[in-house]
Amino acid sequence: MTDHSAPPRQGIQSVELAMTVLQALEEGRGPMSLTQIATASGTGPARPTATW
Repeated sequence: MTDHSAPPRQGIQSVELAMTVLQALEEGRGPMSLTQIATASGTGPARPTATW
């Protein structure tokens, strides 16, 4: 049985965040630290994890 406890919007937000990070990596055109990726993607150095 599939667990449907997470709201559907959370999954969409995860995909949106992943695309933002991938775009930052593409625009960086070289090795980047996690801090640089966070800054370039606009997420900041720390992002809260999902609450269960």
